[in-house]
Amino acid sequence: MNLHHWPHLYLFLFSHMRSYSTLLSHVLGSHREISGYVETHLKYRSRLDLARLRWHVAMATGAIPTGRYLLDKLLHNFMLIPRQLRDSPQLRSLIFVRKPESTLRSILQLGALRPTVGWYTDQQRVAEYYCARLAWLAAVGAHLRERAFVFPAEALLDDTEALLLHVTHHLGLATPLQPQYRVMKLSGEPGYGDVSANIKSGSIHRGIEPQPGDSIEIDPALLDRCSRAYRACMMTLVDWCPSLPRREIVVPQPVAESLVA
Repeated sequence: MNLHHWPHLYLFLFSHMRSYSTLLSHVLGSHREISGYVETHLKYRSRLDLARLRWHVAMATGAIPTGRYLLDKLLHNFMLIPRQLRDSPQLRSLIFVRKPESTLRSILQLGALRPTVGWYTDQQRVAEYYCARLAWLAAVGAHLRERAFVFPAEALLDDTEALLLHVTHHLGLATPLQPQYRVMKLSGEPGYGDVSANIKSGSIHRGIEPQPGDSIEIDPALLDRCSRAYRACMMTLVDWCPSLPRREIVVPQPVAESLVA
């Protein structure tokens, strides 16, 4: 095994739960220059964790990693950027955020399907996770700057071609990313992202289909806090990082002041 032929660059997806990160990671992992498509849950506490990333990618793909990039996605605040990559040109990243109402509903719906994870059904805790995560993402963007590309998560479904073209350019890929992707070894398996049947379709579907969680009523005060967190996060990210043209990034105004708790 010649390690010189292994990827020497790293692609980290920074986002939060229920942000279409599984779909995007499949699109990226299907490109010949990128190896990896699942969340490894590594905490990156030491130099050895980058070696463990190679092992996790090999296990997930069933093959020795090839190409230029090793991919991982980080969706929680306890998952840190490896120290040796924090200021390194070897790191490229994507930072993307889904709007609060649809995110909260999606997590709460997931809680109905996975009742053993208690906090998924608690609106207060779900909102706290979302707000804390967005504050962390804003700080990451301010640190990474030009090494991060920023976009609203909805663009993956609503403006697929334009987004994939921008991401292709950001990563310096030799051939464009495509909306079709390979269904892989762990696609749809519990613990590895989206478990719905959609992830096994092999293609991005345009538009957002109504979901069972759309009928869940969200506490207006919590939704207002999350909307403010979203606005603050996106404003910070587009100030510090390259992003989709600003006309394509709609930052919602906060809910009426009277709803604030």
